[in-house]
Amino acid sequence: MAGGFMYRNQIRWYAPGGESDPVSKREFKALSKEGQGALGAKLKRLAKAEIGLQDLRHIRGEIYEVRVQVGGNHYRAMLIQDSPVHYIILSCFFKNQRKTPKTELQKAEQRLKNWRNRN
Repeated sequence: MAGGFMYRNQIRWYAPGGESDPVSKREFKALSKEGQGALGAKLKRLAKAEIGLQDLRHIRGEIYEVRVQVGGNHYRAMLIQDSPVHYIILSCFFKNQRKTPKTELQKAEQRLKNWRNRN
């Protein structure tokens, strides 16, 4: 690709029905601008293969967590690796407690189940 950089990995948003505005992308857009910036920068590093699953926090099963902190605020994206070069962002959220909220984990697990049933 002349004059451009080709990303090694593809980051996709969870869109169970093929929506043009995926639910996980809407969650990302609902974060503060600072949270979007920090989380977006880390996801871009994943897309460029500067980091990989080994650099993310393993949550359970196939689910991993991208973690960023801006000041005292914690932002997260839960994702899976769907193929060697494809990642699916299941959810994005602001975390204001020490542990990952059970509701966020359950949401990610349900979305993973739905994804696997459709793909």
